[in-house]
Amino acid sequence: MAQFQWKQTESLFTASARNPRDIIQTLSEWGEGKFHSKIVRRAWSISAGFNIWNLWKARNSRIFKGKATGLEEIWKRTLKQIKETILAENWADEDWKTTDAETEILKKINVEQGMIYQQVSKQNRQLANQSHAVFRKPPEGFIKLNCDGAAKGNPDPAGFGGIFRNEEGATEWIYAEHGGTMTNNEAELMVVYQGLKIARRNGYRKLEIEGDSTMVINAIRQLIQGKSWEKVVKSWRSASTVREIGDMLTGIDFTITSHVRREGNKPADCLANWGSNERMEPIDDSWTNQEGLARWDGLSQLIRQDNHDAE
Repeated sequence: MAQFQWKQTESLFTASARNPRDIIQTLSEWGEGKFHSKIVRRAWSISAGFNIWNLWKARNSRIFKGKATGLEEIWKRTLKQIKETILAENWADEDWKTTDAETEILKKINVEQGMIYQQVSKQNRQLANQSHAVFRKPPEGFIKLNCDGAAKGNPDPAGFGGIFRNEEGATEWIYAEHGGTMTNNEAELMVVYQGLKIARRNGYRKLEIEGDSTMVINAIRQLIQGKSWEKVVKSWRSASTVREIGDMLTGIDFTITSHVRREGNKPADCLANWGSNERMEPIDDSWTNQEGLARWDGLSQLIRQDNHDAE
């Protein structure tokens, strides 16, 4: 089963299938893929992880459910996940410039530049259309968590941060942390997970989660509606975090979600930028203790502006 996956992968990324090589050698050379196109390099770099993820799932399905998965089906899943990952990430026009051989690789994955816009789901488009551009106070009795995550590259050193405010718009708690090397999606999910941990610890039983990532907000909505994390997650890199978010949500009495445009999420963006600097200390503290410190002058100004503009 594993040999079939590696042979298919090597065939995908080479002009012609070469003689089968030792799997250990293949894995040890995974970082040496030399491609002109950043997109093809990205596809190559994530293919090993998806291969291992799908082989592991097939193995578990066979052992625990007595259900065998065909070799071709496992390979189709891997191709689908590579495609979805590429289309979910941000690329400049120059990243799509390929050699003839690289063009053939993208054809095999079924990826074209125009698809990047077509792959936005109807649900995400509806959510983006319903979003607002300014801070809105949460419903009576609720605490609102505005959160944001950011990676300078994709993946690259990342940070995330969030801010909790009550129904009056008063800030109760802030947090920010460096996340190490992550993709943007991983950082956006991690900030929600950390926020839910704080909410449970602080006793926030009614929570509104708001962010500027349609992917994350839709994922949380699906979890709230009872969809299993395995059906929500589309990337092996995010699987464990989505599962943990699902577990954390069970400890909150009522959870609602809302999407905000980036311009309406500035305090959270400020905290995410703080976290992205690994030299900065992590923050997890009440605003009462932090307000007035010179390092938060910019954040304080953004919070005041939010309250001035609040709907």
